[in-house]
Amino acid sequence: MHMFPRVLGAVVSIATLCACVPASWAGGATEQLREAHTVKTAQGAEEWRLTWSEPPTPVCAADDVEMASTCPCSGFAYGEQGHLSIIRLRDGKEIDRLDLTPLFAGADLMEGGLAVLQRQAPRPDDLDRFYADDPKLAAAIARRPETAIMKFADYDRDGRAEEFLLQVGTLPCDKHQFVAIGLPKGADRLRALTAEGTEEPLVLPLAAWEALRRSTAPKTVETWACGDHGSEQREEMVVFARDGAISVSERSTPCAGTP
Repeated sequence: MHMFPRVLGAVVSIATLCACVPASWAGGATEQLREAHTVKTAQGAEEWRLTWSEPPTPVCAADDVEMASTCPCSGFAYGEQGHLSIIRLRDGKEIDRLDLTPLFAGADLMEGGLAVLQRQAPRPDDLDRFYADDPKLAAAIARRPETAIMKFADYDRDGRAEEFLLQVGTLPCDKHQFVAIGLPKGADRLRALTAEGTEEPLVLPLAAWEALRRSTAPKTVETWACGDHGSEQREEMVVFARDGAISVSERSTPCAGTP
């Protein structure tokens, strides 16, 4: 299963993703909090809540470690799926809400176009224990700490660490694809970061986002190596961010010995 097309920008326009619903926030009757953090924004301290609109269901689950170890599950095992939002609260009142589920529209891991988050991370010996019918494996996985999702950093280099990465797909194999969610420079509503001059959420491999986080100088990141899945081309991205603007360009060169 191929979970994401090999494209730079992805899936839906920002206009379909943004919705602000000011209200005193008590959470819906079926909403389930996954993670919450206090974020210091230009407007003051806020609480950001990663929230399922209803209790999520397992996907790439620990009861089938063999399936969870396959390429489509890479980065998502052992996970859960459902409708996912990020909510901003200030002084206990909801001021902003972004539906994250459409960002997963290009994935075919599950039916129904649901969002997926890893809950517990796999370990290298899980598959061996599964094949050995280890009766303690499921309980051991359940005791592992929950994977943290919202790890804030300054990916658009605007001087404010108000974005976190969200995995929305994987290319074969283990090439995890991420968007960055937060408050870009000048924005007063949550959104996915975009490349300069575009409106589509920017989907990049982790190495590209890390290059943006670490430096304001242009950096070259290999995205597809010669021979990877029979590729006769070496593919790279040149990424650059400064003062809230992100530039990304792609280039491809023939591998040595390719006609």
